[in-house]
Amino acid sequence: MQLTLIYLATALPVVLLLGAIYYVDRFQEPPRFIVGTFFLGVGLVYPLRFFIIIVEDVIGPGVGIDPESWGAYQNFFRAAYLEESLKFIFLIYFCARLSEMDEPIDPIIYGAALGLGYAGWENIGYVFNTNYVGELLDLSKMWNMVLVRVGPAFGHMGLGIIMGSLVSMNLFNQWDPFKRRLYIVLALMVPVILHGTHNHFAAIESYHVLTVLIIASILILYYHRREQSKKIVEREDRLRIENKDVLISYLSTFALVVLIILISQNR
Repeated sequence: MQLTLIYLATALPVVLLLGAIYYVDRFQEPPRFIVGTFFLGVGLVYPLRFFIIIVEDVIGPGVGIDPESWGAYQNFFRAAYLEESLKFIFLIYFCARLSEMDEPIDPIIYGAALGLGYAGWENIGYVFNTNYVGELLDLSKMWNMVLVRVGPAFGHMGLGIIMGSLVSMNLFNQWDPFKRRLYIVLALMVPVILHGTHNHFAAIESYHVLTVLIIASILILYYHRREQSKKIVEREDRLRIENKDVLISYLSTFALVVLIILISQNR
């Protein structure tokens, strides 16, 4: 019974944030789509583990990462690039093709749900990968853990919101091909850089990037909710994100991450 309470307590911040995100949209998405997207986020862990095994056990030994660059590799590639890349794939090729994706706020809601799904798995995994499960049976310590895990939940949600807002700019800006391509590149690049930078500073217990994420998320949600109150965007033709633009986004962000690792190696 107490173990069940720990599970529920670690998931509580994520569930509350998911409910809040759902009601931000004045014209709510079907609950089954939001819940399904949330569990897609939970399921990210399985392909993520596969990619980590491929990179570190197959490719890694042949490449050889300098020990001094290990921190940059962990922060920007293993955590940031791989995690955000998988969210990006799911958002582009699953969520963005839903029939309900018809308003600029929609990619933001789905991006947040993806991020919260991953945060939910991460919260539970964090608790049960520690040696403190016995201590968490103390109710006061359990609630302290809940409060500690609110930050990562906000972080993953914020990264999803920023990614979703840039995907939205691509989907609903059909008249300028250059801007559309730029937005889809930034939709992956910006979350990766923010995620990696946050991890770097979190290691020294500095959470300025998390604060920026929370403020940016609030502003983005406020703007789109205000726009919803003015008008409903109706679209007859579904916009598609070009596969070549997705490839450009991946390659340019990968090149940037490699550059960061090389710079740290030469310092």
